[in-house]
Amino acid sequence: MDELFEALCFVLEDALERQQNLLEICRAQGKAARAHDVEYMEAKTLTLVAVMREAVQAEKTRGDLIVRIAQTQGLAEPPENLTALTAIAPEEWRERLAYYQERLQETMEETRAEVRANAAVMRSVLRVVNRAVSVLEQCTALNAQEYDAGGLETAAVESAPKVLDQKG
Repeated sequence: MDELFEALCFVLEDALERQQNLLEICRAQGKAARAHDVEYMEAKTLTLVAVMREAVQAEKTRGDLIVRIAQTQGLAEPPENLTALTAIAPEEWRERLAYYQERLQETMEETRAEVRANAAVMRSVLRVVNRAVSVLEQCTALNAQEYDAGGLETAAVESAPKVLDQKG
């Protein structure tokens, strides 16, 4: 039994470290977005994806451990969350499990706040880019009808939708 709880604590410690890494990656992405550093942001996004894949794999390990703990405790179903698991854990493991739970929750809340802030920055940047593209499209539409590639005036060309017959 102690071996299972010890293994679970190692898994939770890894999860906490991973979550702290995710928080740092999100912070770095936010700084890159504010600095308009697309390359650095893309690199951090790739790192984020790798850490998330690792988290998915680790979640399976954690789930398996929790099932085994539930079986050794004689439970029909594994606990739904870490709070429920802490409640059924032997006294000597409760404090350690509660510590990991508290730290994980704090770190996840910080990460959520950082993700929301990053999303706001991204939406703001996207609005600026969309406005710039719109202005460019308007300028292109106005100028395209007046001059050809050689700089000579041309007649306005209307672009009608193409219709395909049965032959294509």
